[in-house]
Amino acid sequence: MSKKVWNSLFLGIFLSTSIFAADVYVNHVKSLPSGSTFGAALAEIGGTNYALVGRSYDLIVADISDISSPVEIASIDLGGPAHGMDIVGATAYIALGDSGMAIVDISTPSAPVVKSTLMLDGQNARGLEVSGNHAYVAVDFADVMVVDVSDVTNPQKVGASSFSGRGYSVAVGDGGDVFAAAYNGNQRVLVLDVADPANPTIKASRDMRQYAVDIDVSGDFIYVAANFEGFLVFDVSDPANPDSVAAFNQNMGKVSTILADGGVAYTLDPDSGLVISNVSDPTNPSAAGLIETAELPERMDKLGNYVIVAEGMYGAEIFDVSDPSSPTLAGTIRSPGIAYDVAVVDNYAILGIGNFGVQIADVSDASAASYVQFFNTNGAVLGVTVAGDTIGLADGDVYSQILHNQGEFTYDPDQTGGVFSSATDVVIEDNKFYLSTEKGLQLVVYGGLFQKSFSPKGKYLSSGEAQAVDKVGDIAYLAEGDSGISILDVSSDGGSSEYNFPELSRLPFTTGSAHDIKVKGGYAFVAGGMRGLMVIDVSDPAAPALTKELSLGDPTFVRAQQLAISNDTAYIAAMAKIVLVDISDPMNPSIIASGDAADQALAVTPKDGFLYTAEGLSGLGIYKLSGEPSQMIVRSTAADGFGAVGRVWLNRSTLSYTLTRQATVSVKILDMSGRVVNSVPSSHQHAGLYEIGTQELTPGFYCLKLRANDAEMVKVFSVFAR
Repeated sequence: MSKKVWNSLFLGIFLSTSIFAADVYVNHVKSLPSGSTFGAALAEIGGTNYALVGRSYDLIVADISDISSPVEIASIDLGGPAHGMDIVGATAYIALGDSGMAIVDISTPSAPVVKSTLMLDGQNARGLEVSGNHAYVAVDFADVMVVDVSDVTNPQKVGASSFSGRGYSVAVGDGGDVFAAAYNGNQRVLVLDVADPANPTIKASRDMRQYAVDIDVSGDFIYVAANFEGFLVFDVSDPANPDSVAAFNQNMGKVSTILADGGVAYTLDPDSGLVISNVSDPTNPSAAGLIETAELPERMDKLGNYVIVAEGMYGAEIFDVSDPSSPTLAGTIRSPGIAYDVAVVDNYAILGIGNFGVQIADVSDASAASYVQFFNTNGAVLGVTVAGDTIGLADGDVYSQILHNQGEFTYDPDQTGGVFSSATDVVIEDNKFYLSTEKGLQLVVYGGLFQKSFSPKGKYLSSGEAQAVDKVGDIAYLAEGDSGISILDVSSDGGSSEYNFPELSRLPFTTGSAHDIKVKGGYAFVAGGMRGLMVIDVSDPAAPALTKELSLGDPTFVRAQQLAISNDTAYIAAMAKIVLVDISDPMNPSIIASGDAADQALAVTPKDGFLYTAEGLSGLGIYKLSGEPSQMIVRSTAADGFGAVGRVWLNRSTLSYTLTRQATVSVKILDMSGRVVNSVPSSHQHAGLYEIGTQELTPGFYCLKLRANDAEMVKVFSVFAR
């Protein structure tokens, strides 16, 4: 099985606090998130321009005073994915999908503060706009919900429209009318009278042939993104009688988002990017400009002459639109991507982030770690190895490298060596680079400072997809996923023949999967997936023998993916957990400590009392090893079979959890479509045992999402009728 798909196997989020064995503790310090950028906004604070980017569940603040080189200066956990944003002064109002909404004080951009969050009756908040003391939020099953935000520390739901449809977008006109794009069997544009915020009423509506997916207002006109119809323009000078005056599809594509400002309409087309139209005469739109986005555009915002576009896994791009007929790319805020591997050199963590290349983080102060540099490499970086001043990359169909010198990193995209299939891992020995690939093993040799070229040499065709390689002396060891391991003679460089590294032996697996392999003292230590840590005697390379298996926990969620060895300790990234194992006696390995990963630990590297992990969509994880535990906030408690994945019986069971110290707690139960079916509002709870009833649930599968202060636990369970 390829590393490329590991992250799709288990989509749980696990409690990012500590458990322990013996007297060693794995304490979570910080995560530098990656993942999709759903929403973005621009703000001017104190004369400086900033970009706000919703990355996964975090809000990222970047200083864009030098717009060509945005600098990320802060991040804060929002508890949900940031979709729509509205900035009013130094306050950000953010729609968080099924997590409701958040209000964030950004008056000090380097230290944003969440003033409050608010669940919206389990509704999915897609977008919002603030006018006066009220936020108007487009939500599922209520079109528009009205929230009193006069006290940003204590927002209150005060009303909702009675259309009983699905709200996609909302805009507020100069006269105070609220315009919404919504659906309730028909696509409609709504005009709401909110003179009484507790009882908003529908003043007018207009049916649409295509989805009304976004809406904006400028002067007496509203602009509606209408999917394959492009965008529509309505005259709302009389809000009770909206009059359709124009329809325009500049690029004959699909319009998903629209923003109107100063006689110009900016739209996002998934196929074309940012499309700009002249609407100085709203009744007669005309083409103005177009610029492609790097990836699928999601949402946008505008400040002055700049438009920022959120682009999913890519991050965000900022465009200069001072000349609407000729927009240009001004700056980029990259998402770290999906973190597959991690290595550490000096005070820097190097993340291999798949198709997006390499992200480098300064970890000199672990609690204030930040990304400082990014390289867009040739292919999908799944493996990273440090040897001296060289950072070797398993980079798609090539080997490439980054050179490091006292905090300066350089990458030459032309300095690569081809391999015969996608590379997954690399071992460096002098000027030789041994790469595991999806088809086996490839040796690449560097010609040196004068020749400055890489030459492919010997190969080995494996039985399975090789996921990792290690080398000791003249022997190479391949972890081949479901096919087990193979041991090869690499005493020569293989010359130029096709497949020329002799196979000394193989050890096939019938269960489990060899994801990684490290060799020490005549033993191979294998990250064996659901089988945990596997110890194989390789003292005779021609006759390897499995001598020991060590379970690392519940194999449903705890599966060994990668390991690093330092002295007599194996550090194992095992999806839900990070496990430390004493291997001083390879015949009797024992667990020293086990800590919950913030997300899915795919790789781990120890250095100077810290562990650095690659955690998929959660990016870089940093953990401190110490003799004292960090305070565990919450753990699940068995209740009629409820555990990591459990079952409860209809009308007869409860789910329970234990707080080991007081915390602010909120609970949501979601069905498998992501819809919130039950929730417990945020409240302060003291240490103790708490129960959650299941009486309102029908038979099926559900997800329990429990948040206590900054810790979060997600558990999957099923409800059965007896």
